[in-house]
Amino acid sequence: MISKLATSSTNSGTIAPNSNMTLTVTVDRDLAIGDYSTILSLDTDYDYNEKYN
Repeated sequence: MISKLATSSTNSGTIAPNSNMTLTVTVDRDLAIGDYSTILSLDTDYDYNEKYN
């Protein structure tokens, strides 16, 4: 679970350099209509950390 609003197919893991990985995020279908936000973060071992809003 990445937040109370959504779940992800993977919460952590390791991928090889120059490769890719698909991450699926699913929003809770029972949420009321409205505006919601959360932050997804990519953390690396070489100080390249990225937040996605």
